[in-house]
Amino acid sequence: MKEKNTVINVVLDFLREIFNTSNFRGKGGRVDYFANRILIASSNSSLTAATEKLMEIMEVNIGNINPLKFASYVKISQTDYSSRVLYWLRRQYKIIAKIVSLDAVSYKQLTEDLEDNLLPETDDEGVMVKNREYPISISAQLLSPLSHGSETKAGNATFYRTMTGMSDRDKALELPYYSGLALRGQMRDLLADELLSELGLKPSRTKPPINLWFFQILYGGGTLEEGGKAAKEISAKLGKNGSVYGESFYELRNLLPNISILGSALGDRTLCGHVLAFGDLHPRCRQWNNGTVDVEELYEWLFLTRREDFEGHEKKKKGGSDSEAENVSMIANMQCLRVGVELVGGIETGNHMSELELSCLGRGLELLEENGYLGGKNGAGYGRVQFTFKNKPDSTMYKDFLKNNKTEILEYIKGIGAINEPD
Repeated sequence: MKEKNTVINVVLDFLREIFNTSNFRGKGGRVDYFANRILIASSNSSLTAATEKLMEIMEVNIGNINPLKFASYVKISQTDYSSRVLYWLRRQYKIIAKIVSLDAVSYKQLTEDLEDNLLPETDDEGVMVKNREYPISISAQLLSPLSHGSETKAGNATFYRTMTGMSDRDKALELPYYSGLALRGQMRDLLADELLSELGLKPSRTKPPINLWFFQILYGGGTLEEGGKAAKEISAKLGKNGSVYGESFYELRNLLPNISILGSALGDRTLCGHVLAFGDLHPRCRQWNNGTVDVEELYEWLFLTRREDFEGHEKKKKGGSDSEAENVSMIANMQCLRVGVELVGGIETGNHMSELELSCLGRGLELLEENGYLGGKNGAGYGRVQFTFKNKPDSTMYKDFLKNNKTEILEYIKGIGAINEPD
């Protein structure tokens, strides 16, 4: 039977050429390695760009590829089929890699009767419901690529974090976002650092000037435990019930507004934040219903190589007594949002926040703006952003409060046994 020269056949034949002529050096299986590279390359906005990226990361010499198969593939990339092929690569990369890796007989049998109608359509899958306006709006313009990794990995490739939601056409959309919880945690850290600095206590993650249980309250939102050190210390100060308990909670809220607005677990009880809700930040794109650019245009892949400076260790060669320097360099691939993407979201504030607490929130937003980073890999320059806030509370009252009440706040923290004694 003569093979049909369908679009699917042309694409698979070309990918098979790449697979068979690539300079593969991965430690895992070749099929999984190739599948991961197809997914990485297909995040490009066009089939041509995806093909160039795939050949680059597979280290393929164009001179080793069958020229007729290459020419047929180039023709496909210039037709209306190209978008459907790219869509197919993104969603069925594992199956495609498995097919092209088959032995010659199995590959021929499987691909003889493939039809172009197996290619998925790229019809508009709709958009998400438009987000409502926040009382305090946040915009973050990316000045460098943003890494916000998910738990999903493909070999050494880390994907950007996404969530799945239903569109207005009842289609499941998987869209990128920046977690509001992560933004809340970042503000908590910045406010905690400033508080300790104002009290004359040097902030440190390795040797903090405060006890661990209080460190967890300031920086991590505390821990819930029955009968532990935190529970005993807090109960000794706040009491367990009645009016003493209530008055002590008011004292904590009044002296530590940063804990009051963000909330914390206090041993065996919970101090609720004043209904301060951080919304997720959504990048502007058509699918999030807040922009015109297609979501696939937002992504890029960054390829990092970590090299070890120490050269004094060796390993023996297989089958001999000679030794050679061990290569412990590591290649990492990260899917990021590209420079220029704008993320938008906001904060809901509760009705019971005091003026001082609102001012503390305003200071937290100022610290985020001064810090100017989101996400991971900040030390390598990723995640630099330009923040813009609308309706940001004035921070003057909170800054004056810290300056004028240092002694009282410090004595309070000492009184609940939260300060580490000097060595």
